[in-house]
Amino acid sequence: MEAGQEEESALFLQAGFDANLKDIRGNPLLTVAVRGGNLQIVRLLLDAGADINAESGDRGYSPVMDAVHTKKTEIAAFLLERGADPNRKGRDSQTALCIAAGRGDVEACRLLVQYHADPTVPDGLGMSAAGYAKLFHNPDLCALFGV
Repeated sequence: MEAGQEEESALFLQAGFDANLKDIRGNPLLTVAVRGGNLQIVRLLLDAGADINAESGDRGYSPVMDAVHTKKTEIAAFLLERGADPNRKGRDSQTALCIAAGRGDVEACRLLVQYHADPTVPDGLGMSAAGYAKLFHNPDLCALFGV
């Protein structure tokens, strides 16, 4: 779902296509739109009833996790504004905040904390976003998480 496909997407949704359809990899259309960086299609899909926390078939990420993973902070912010769960765990038990902290993405971490993401939630390895901040000696994230 790339730029320029907004009109076609709207037509399919108006014709009754399910906003929760998945591609051949088991990825919801919302995930495909997030990864493609198309905020307008993300908006269309949510307005048509797409599950804002649906898990992708390949990575096991929610849309907000995918937005953080692919550094699409504007889309992550939009999803959080619309009610995405900032503490949802993916298949690997990571949260969006763990992903952002592991990448040292201070902007995404600030955004997620603003929407009440918990820096103490452990992932499958027993590490948390706060733990990753300490492990990687990131003073900005340590200050943000209070560690």
